[in-house]
Amino acid sequence: MIMGSPLHTVAYGYIRTIKHVTEFEARDTWRQAAWNLLMQELSGLKNPHEIKKLLALFVTPLEQKRIVHRMVALVRLQQGKSYREIGRETWVSPETISALKKSFQEKQYRSRRSRIVYKPRPARGSGGEYYAPQYRQTKYGKMRIK
Repeated sequence: MIMGSPLHTVAYGYIRTIKHVTEFEARDTWRQAAWNLLMQELSGLKNPHEIKKLLALFVTPLEQKRIVHRMVALVRLQQGKSYREIGRETWVSPETISALKKSFQEKQYRSRRSRIVYKPRPARGSGGEYYAPQYRQTKYGKMRIK
């Protein structure tokens, strides 16, 4: 394929053009534009059978299973079921159930890993400054001294 040429997605008679990733400022912007295009396509379909056929193009059976389990877990959370009861029924981990609960409150799913905020280590015994370890060269190699 030639660089800069449009990519096409064919969805049962509808041809929509997706611009090449290099035509966007960032990859995330491109990804969001493609997602919005898929959502437009899904919202235009009226027949559940057509929606099922379109999703079958993009979602593997394993992904379908995970989506269903998460959907059921969210419904059970709304019904007031415990994490243990939900886990027994859906085989979803407590961490995933917790992330689903938080995502329901925030109106957007974010995994536990994406919620982690990485901060530099504070200095030992100081007012929270970043502590950079110090090294010294010895005949045995570099050794950490602080």
